Amino acid sequence: AQRLLYGGTTGLLTRLAPRLGITVDLVDQDDTAAFARAARPNTKLILLESPSNPLLRLTDLAGVAAFARDRGILTMIDNTIATPLNQRPLGFGIDLVMHSATKYLSGHGDVSAGIVTGRAELVERVWHEAHLLGATPDPFAAWLVLRGLRTLPMRVARQTATALAVARHLAAHPRITAVLYPGLDGHPQRDLARRQMPDGAGGLLSFEVAGGLNAAEAMMSRLRLIRRSASFGTPMTVAVHPAAMWSAMMTPDQLTLTGLPDGLIRLGLGFEDPAAIIADLDAALG
Repeated sequence: AQRLLYGGTTGLLTRLAPRLGITVDLVDQDDTAAFARAARPNTKLILLESPSNPLLRLTDLAGVAAFARDRGILTMIDNTIATPLNQRPLGFGIDLVMHSATKYLSGHGDVSAGIVTGRAELVERVWHEAHLLGATPDPFAAWLVLRGLRTLPMRVARQTATALAVARHLAAHPRITAVLYPGLDGHPQRDLARRQMPDGAGGLLSFEVAGGLNAAEAMMSRLRLIRRSASFGTPMTVAVHPAAMWSAMMTPDQLTLTGLPDGLIRLGLGFEDPAAIIADLDAALG
């Protein structure tokens, strides 16, 4: 698996997987060849997340998929942040694509569900095992996701456009030391973003506040329009301080592996006027 993953996924791979007899190797997703070097004769799956949460790093999907296919290794990606509108991993050769339907697909923050797509024979196996393990949504939750899908294109288009506007503003702010958003022209993986996400880089971005942990917490406490929430993909713009949130889910060593700066804030854009979001951020930053 790649090293930069959502904190819950990292916890699953480093805590639960070993207890189930599963060996996991974590590699730098910026280096496509690293996956080939880490592969063993008995490697069964390569797990990806692109863009990664919350650092928004990209993985070369076509490159990893081509190597894995030659070696007979399945590939799977968490495509939650990109959404199926901004990135279509199956077209790059990825075998299985999963989404947290809690986020953009349902779009209203009122359901907990997940989706896996891919070749019929693979999804059939996933369905049967999920059924045995009880990982099935209730009928109303499934209906809520289907309802959300009807408005997905216009919601994601609005959130993506707002994210780009906010990212450009923050990139010029004196209190911000870094803005992590693949849609910015100055992003180090901008060319890869254009290839993999030609319709936009999504509605999620992260930025680093000068002054570290305490400065980030102080800034969060001064937000008024923007809500503090661990989720995203909803009509409301939400912010979270990952280093503070994930410290309860991971050991110090695991947290170090994520590479999270103490002052990092993750921002999930909603439907508010971009000018109002920017004004709230400016006021909170002081």
